[in-house]
Parts: sequence; C-alpha cells; structure tokens
Amino acid sequence: VIVHPLPTADAGADTEICAGDSQTLTASGGATYLWSTGDTGNTLQVSPTSTAMYNVTVTDVHGCTAEATVTVTVNDLPIISVTQDLTICEGETADLSVTGGGNYLWSTQETTALISVAPTATTMYGVTVTDVNGCSAEEEVEVTVLDVPIADAGPDLNICEGDSIMLSVIGGGSYLWDTGETTDSIMVEPDEDISYQVTVTSSNGCSAVDTVAVFVHEFPNADAGESVTICPGEPVTVTATGGTNYLWSTGDTTESLTITPVSEVTFQVTVSDDFGCSSVTEVDIYLHDEPEADAGEDQEICAGTQAQLSGGWGDTYVWTPDLFLDDNTSQFPISTPDTTITYTLLVTDDEGCTATDEVTIIYNEQDLVPPIANCTDVTVVVDANGVATLTPDLIDNNSTDDCGIVLYELDETNFSCLLIDYAITLTVTDAGGNSDSCNATVSLTGPDSDCDLVANGCDLCFGGDDTIDNDNDGQPDCAFPPSSYQDVEDLWKCGNVNGVDYVWVCHAPFQSICTEYDSVFLHVSFHQDDYLGPCFAIGCFFDSQAPKDTPKYSIDRTNRITDSDLQLSCKTVIDDISCGEDKITDQLRNSLVIEHLPCDGYRLDLSHSESELETALCVQEQLTVTMTVTDECGHKGSCLTTVIMKEQRLDIYPNPATDEINISNLKGEKYSVYTYNGELIQKDLEGDKIEVSNMKSGIYILVTASGRNTRFTVLR
Repeated sequence: VIVHPLPTADAGADTEICAGDSQTLTASGGATYLWSTGDTGNTLQVSPTSTAMYNVTVTDVHGCTAEATVTVTVNDLPIISVTQDLTICEGETADLSVTGGGNYLWSTQETTALISVAPTATTMYGVTVTDVNGCSAEEEVEVTVLDVPIADAGPDLNICEGDSIMLSVIGGGSYLWDTGETTDSIMVEPDEDISYQVTVTSSNGCSAVDTVAVFVHEFPNADAGESVTICPGEPVTVTATGGTNYLWSTGDTTESLTITPVSEVTFQVTVSDDFGCSSVTEVDIYLHDEPEADAGEDQEICAGTQAQLSGGWGDTYVWTPDLFLDDNTSQFPISTPDTTITYTLLVTDDEGCTATDEVTIIYNEQDLVPPIANCTDVTVVVDANGVATLTPDLIDNNSTDDCGIVLYELDETNFSCLLIDYAITLTVTDAGGNSDSCNATVSLTGPDSDCDLVANGCDLCFGGDDTIDNDNDGQPDCAFPPSSYQDVEDLWKCGNVNGVDYVWVCHAPFQSICTEYDSVFLHVSFHQDDYLGPCFAIGCFFDSQAPKDTPKYSIDRTNRITDSDLQLSCKTVIDDISCGEDKITDQLRNSLVIEHLPCDGYRLDLSHSESELETALCVQEQLTVTMTVTDECGHKGSCLTTVIMKEQRLDIYPNPATDEINISNLKGEKYSVYTYNGELIQKDLEGDKIEVSNMKSGIYILVTASGRNTRFTVLR
C-alpha cells in the first residue's frame, strides 16, 4: 500500500466584498476540486449577500483528498441621502448635497458633499459615495431648468426737461416696475437722469429683469442775436446759436440766414439739439426810412437860362457829373449847361442809407416857340377892409413852355368894395421873350350883410344900398342924399303929404322913420349910423345881382309895415364850423327861431350860398351871415349870425416872397411843400419859417399833417 500524502488544500485567503459585489475564489493543491456549493473547478464565482464560508475538497491524482475553507465577508453598502430632484429657472443655481459616506464623487467631478450647479437645460447629476470599506453607493438628482421670460424695456431714452415719456416692456405675463406700477407700459416725467427697473414674470414663475435709463436734457439756449436796423434794399445776415439743428420761419435750415427784406419783418428760428430738445427765438429786422432821391421831371431850357434842380430828402446830396452846377452837393443846385446833360443824384441820410435818381436837362440853343398860357376862373375873398389882391398863381392853370416861363403878369391885381366879376388877362413870358395870354373871370366875394354888392368893409350904409348913385356925384345916395328929391330912389320915398315930400330914413338901431325930405340931411349928417332908405331893406331879400331897376323890396304904403311885424331870433355865434364843412346852411337854418309870422308861408334867404360859406371859411376865420325871412304878405325880418371857424386858417407872409416866408397858426404841426403840379419837394418840415431863396419861381402848396393847406408864390 502506497500511502500517499494528502494534498495540500488551499482555498485562498479570506476576503471581503461589498454587498452586491462578486468574488472569485481559487483553490489549489489538487487535481480536482469540489466546492461546498457543488461547483467543481479550482475557481468559484460567488456573490454572497452576507458573510459566508466556502469549503473546497481537493483531490490529487491518487485520489487523496483534503479540505480547505475560505470566508467571504460581505460589507454593507453605505447608506446615502441626496437632495431631491429640483426645478430652477434658467440662469439660477441649485445646491446639491449628499450624506452617508466618507468620500464623494459627483458626475461634475466635484468631491464635496455639497455642490452648486447652474445648468442651462434640464440635467441629471450623479454622485458616488465610498465608505471606509471601499464600498460605494450611487444616487442621482435631476435638476429641471425652466425657460425664463424675455424682459426687454427697450434702449435708453433721452427727453427734454419738463417732458414725459412712455416706458414699455415686452415678454412675460406679469410686470413689476420699481415705481410700484404693474402694467407693461408706464408714463414717467423725471426731472433728472434716472434708471427704471422692471421685473417680468412668466406663467412658470420664472422672472427676468431689465433696466432702462432716461436722460433729462436742458433746452438749448436759442439766440438769434440783437434786433437789426438796416437800409432798405440792403442784405443782412442773422445767425442763430445754441443748438445743432435750425429751422427758420422761412423754411431755411442753415445756422445763418441772409435776406434782403422789403419791409420791417420778424424772423423766428427753432433751435434743436441732438436729443430733439428745442427752443424758439426771434430777431427783428427794422428798416431805416429810405432817403428820397427825386431829381424831378426832365427839363428843357434855352441858351442863357438855368435849371433849378431838386434833390429830394436826405442828409447829403451828390450830383454827378459835377458840370455846370453851382454846387454839386446842394439839395437844390442850379445848372447852367451849354449842352444837354443827364445828372445822377445820390442822396444819403444820416444812417448811411442811399437812394438815386436821374434827371435830364435838355438844352435848346434858341427859343422860338412861345409859351402856352392856361387860365382858370377864380373867386377871391375880400378882406375886412373890402380889399382883395390877385396873384398870377391864382388864375394860372399850368401854363407851359419848353424852356420855362420866367414872368407871369396880370393886367389888374387889386380890387375893392364892389363884389362883382372882373375880366382879367394873364400874360406869361418865357426866357426867349416869347409870350402868350389867356383870360379869366375873377369873382369877388366876402362879407356883404346887406347884399348891395359892396363889401362890409366899404359899406357906408350898413343895411342900405351903397350902389345907388342917382345924382351921379360918385357917392352912395344912402350916405350922401341927392340934392333933388327927383333923384331919390323910388323905393325910398314914403309919400307926399300936402305937397311935402317924405322919404324913409333908417334911424339907429334899425328904426325906420318916414320924415320930410328936407330934414333927411340932418338925420344922415348928425347920426353916423343913419342912412337914407328904410331899415327893413337889410337882409338880401332878392338876388344880389338883380338889375338896379328891379326893386329889392316892396313897401305896403297902406299898412306901413315895420320890422316889428315879423319877429326873428337866431344864435349870435356859431363857433364849431370847420373849413370845408358841408351842410353849414343846415346849421344856420336850425339856429333860426321865428317868433312871430304875420302871414302863413315864408321864404328864408341867406346872404351867402353853401359853396361861398365853405370857401370863405377856409380863407378867413369868421363870417357874418344875414338870414332873412319874407312871408307871403311881404313882411320881412332879418337877423345876423357870426360863423367862426374851429381852426384858424394858415397865413403866409410875405406872399409872394423871394427869400423867406413866415407861417402863422401852425400850432406845432409838421407840414410838407408841393409844387402847383402836386410834386413833393420838402417833407415833414417844422418851424414857422421856410427858406425859399433856392426855390424857382412858381406857385407852391403848403399842407399840414392834419390836412390844412394854403398856397404861396415864389418870385425870382
């Protein structure tokens, strides 16, 4: 018997595994192996759930057996606890933590028990926990990422101080501004730079924040400069400052504007900055008064004569060319050319403004063409003394001559007393000695209260007829009774009693007496106001131009009518009449009161016509008017009213003049001077004297600012 030694059975060293792990056991020392699990082979894969012993029987080639045991200790896995699955909004972070082990390894490779993650999308995070036995456990945490809303409050904004602006945000479902408002749009009106924040929250509870800044800008300091005064026709440039953009009232958009205004104007400009803030300002453009360059109409002169030039109105005058002139810087130079010449006048005022004009002096070597005389009829008012003076300018009606008229002559210039018409001849002579004549009717008018065609200033018998001179002694019979009763005006006779002749005598004041003719010389001689004829002859009962053989009144010799039979009263003075005022006769009639009218029906006669009243009051300051009432039975009554002009008329003296004229009753008014043809030669004058030595011969019209006017004549 061969005793073989037993095989050396070896199942390996005891080992430890973690729960859930497997372990390979390896036996040695034999040819065959039988594990306690029934498995054969020298290796055994085991996965015990708890500590276990495994036995192996080892058999060698001789059949000898031996046993070995190995213990597999099963260690429990670590018990770990992780954060529950989380939900966050995009952009937020989540804190993940784990407990139950000694070592940790997250899928983020972090090895701490607490980690923070900020996933942009839903993410699963894993963690492995290992204990001291090397056993490990794994766990996962899902972090769900929710979309956040789009919060867009728009770009930063610029406003002008005092303005408001609407802020709007888009995205999300609800809104909360830092002003406390919860609408998507809000109106703000900040007074300084500020930022506004808005929180936008969507339905999933996620929110986003945006900020918008509002910058507040002051208004630009718009300035277009000071007001400018320029000469007419002169361009001017105005410049605006204070901004970056400009809009003028003309539509121009440049910083500077150049214009040539034709009248005073105000330009407005809107000045804006880069932020749209704007201010408005304006600049006034004033025009100096333009000097008046008026060289007058072209003139024709003849050899040996001169032309008077007129320069308009300004401060300085320059005539070019400086030929044939006595002074080319005078306002009224005299030219004595020996050829046709054209002058250019440059007028400059004290502001430096200028104006120009031209005039041509046509020179004629010989004057063979006579002038053309033109006349117009005229009415001349006699003065308080019954005297009137006629000057050529009053009847000259633009007489003309190619070379200029140098002399105007009348065949009669002075008239007095008798208010009748006169035929007057005007002769005009030119520088060549050629002449022409025309005729005009000169009518005299003036105060004639008794309508006897003799002005009051020449009346010897106020109320009587001074034109009757039956005895042809050259004296009025009313003041110088005829020596013969036969020469007494029939209407002045009141009868014959017992062979004694009686006549009417007006005994002051207005008492008609019938007296013996032989005693009339005593009445008329010793009583200055007494005159031959009845008192009731006063009053202009009939046309003052009636022939002498037409009775001016009638006498009822049976009733012996006296003035007391018809009684009148009227205003003594009417002092609110203006020169040229119409309806003067209406005012006179309205002032008349008929206190007693013996017979129904009457006629009212005035000593002056409407036109005579208007004309007379423009020449003299007051006028006495007689109003006469005649009833149908022949009764008559008269009364006197003095009409006084409201404004005193203008008086010029001497007139005609050669060097200087004086003006009275201007009352401080400015006035201008025109030629007889209406050409303005001097404007807005002041003072009561005019130098006329530099004015050519002719008739001139002076017109005040209020329209009062008069004429004067300059002689050379």
